[in-house]
Parts: sequence; C-alpha cells; structure tokens
Amino acid sequence: MTESEIVHGLSLSSERDAAMRALTEQFGPRLFQRIRSIVTVEADAEDVYQNALIKVLRGIKSFKADSSLYSWLYRIASNEALDFLRKRKRNASAPFGKTNDEQLGIQDRVSESNGYNGSEIEEILAKAIEMLPPQQRSVFKARYFAETPYAILAETFGKSEGTLKANYHHAVQKVTAFVQEHAPISTP
Repeated sequence: MTESEIVHGLSLSSERDAAMRALTEQFGPRLFQRIRSIVTVEADAEDVYQNALIKVLRGIKSFKADSSLYSWLYRIASNEALDFLRKRKRNASAPFGKTNDEQLGIQDRVSESNGYNGSEIEEILAKAIEMLPPQQRSVFKARYFAETPYAILAETFGKSEGTLKANYHHAVQKVTAFVQEHAPISTP
C-alpha cells in the first residue's frame, strides 16, 4: 500500500485492519527502533510502541500531507517515548536526594536487555551515550544507529538541520572522549 492508501484505509473502519497491517509492516521496525533508542528496556519499549500505534489510529484524521507519513509517525513515536521517560522520572521516588540515574545505576541500565551484546567496549559506548544530554543522546542514537536523515530529525524535533548537526557533532566528540578515556585505543 502507498502512504496515501494507508492514511485513507486507517480512516475507514472497513479497511482499518489491512491499513494497520501495511503500516506496521512498512514502518513498524523503524518506529520500534526509534522508540528503543530512547526507552532502553525492551518491555517498556513494546508498551510505548503499542501506545504510539493507538495515538496514530486516534489521530489519523488530523494527519496533513504537508510532510511524509513516516515523519508524522516518527514524531508520534518519539514524543510517546519521551513522555514515557518523563512520567517514569516523575513517578520514581529517589531516596536521600539521589537522581534517577544514580538510583538506578547506569551500569544496571546498560546491562538490561537494550540491544548491546555485553562486550566491554559496547558497555563503555552505552555508558557514554547514557551520559549525553537528552537532546544530544536522541540525535546521536537516531543518526548513529538508525541513520535517520537530518531532514526527518528537523521535522521531528522542530529544530533546524544545522542545530541537529551541531548536536550530533558535540555528541560524537563527547562519546569519543569518553570511550578513549575508559578504553584507550592504542595507536601503532
């Protein structure tokens, strides 16, 4: 199905199931990957993915073809993942004034089922990424792991491509410095 056929099908109750299947087949893996880049626990990411699909169904009539369907879906998935993190942070009770990261322990968050295979260098990379500011972390993951084009990121974040390129550049510098500090790379 084309994007316009999916949008039209989701609007009609008689075609909704087929359109939803087409949507999840064409865009589901990339959307889940985007959510997973923000929400590190797989079970939580699955819940967020389902919630994002529900929002898509409820909001399909408000979709305007000003941008691609994927950009709209990407924005919904990203916002749903970020909302999940905000709610989790708000609901977490950090004893003795510790922050959520300190309470959970970055090492624990890295070792949870989050796509890394557990090798030492990958754990160091994961720690480096977790220490980035949220905007830089999101841009870095979207560019580095999903190779999301800056144009789509610009639509999603409502920022200019130049700003996002700067975010990515700074994130790469920070990750590189962290990895070199914690796993020095020997040069010949």
